[in-house]
Amino acid sequence: MGPAPTTARGAGTWEPRRSPPRSFSPSLEPFLYGLHALFKGDFRITSPRDEWVFADMDLLHRVVAPGVRMALKLHQDHFTSPDEYEEPAALYDAIAANEERLVISHEGDPAWRSAILSNTPSLLALRHVLDDASDEYKIIMLNRRHLSFRVIKVNRECVRGLWAGQQQELVFLRNRNPERGSIQNAKQALRNMINSSCDQPLGYPIYVSPLTTSLAGSHPQLRALWGGPVSLGAIARWLLHSWERLHKGCGAGCNSGGNVDDSDCGGGGGLTSLSNNPPLAHPTPENTAGEPAGPG
Repeated sequence: MGPAPTTARGAGTWEPRRSPPRSFSPSLEPFLYGLHALFKGDFRITSPRDEWVFADMDLLHRVVAPGVRMALKLHQDHFTSPDEYEEPAALYDAIAANEERLVISHEGDPAWRSAILSNTPSLLALRHVLDDASDEYKIIMLNRRHLSFRVIKVNRECVRGLWAGQQQELVFLRNRNPERGSIQNAKQALRNMINSSCDQPLGYPIYVSPLTTSLAGSHPQLRALWGGPVSLGAIARWLLHSWERLHKGCGAGCNSGGNVDDSDCGGGGGLTSLSNNPPLAHPTPENTAGEPAGPG
């Protein structure tokens, strides 16, 4: 069996360690099956006389099942250091340390998922592998450790050039050969990684964003209709633009309303009234005594 792969998880990684496959006699198969059932917490009986086992289910889940799991871990440690647990004090300290930093459960147990999400230092499980020609039981050990990453930056023109070459080969020249001619060449230029990161059908990335999301920032018609990708900056600009429009409209309405009021009061002087009636004669200082105006 080759080296186990390492799966990256945020700040650290889980490094699986599998026990090597061992050939066991057929007489051990029922024992391993029962051990795996007890490890999962699946308690079954084959005789009605054993029904007394289910009298206290809390005892089974709190004492028997954890005891079986801890015994499996101690049995595994026995192969690395056979004389380590001969003293009762050392055995007790080992059990206490395992309970503190190690989660032992079945991979389908919700406690296993909770332990992974809570960044537990170590996990241990007993896996039953059923293949076409093999029936094996493997001990899975996951240890969390930090992994160093090398971050690089690639010139965008280089990326677009490699993508354009793949587009010409696959789309324009209609190359239907699944084995591409030069995708594995020029490892120092990260040709394989860059070409595989292109959107389908040119590349085969791990994650492809939806069409509306990938084109929302570049397509002019979709940008005019959709408004571009949703981001905090776009929301802030929209709120600022809406506030400026509201402030401008409110200011224009208030100013126009003030002009109308001034005109009604006679202070504006900018509005004139048109009428077909002749203007009325106004009294002058000469006819204040009631004499008729005009020639005598």
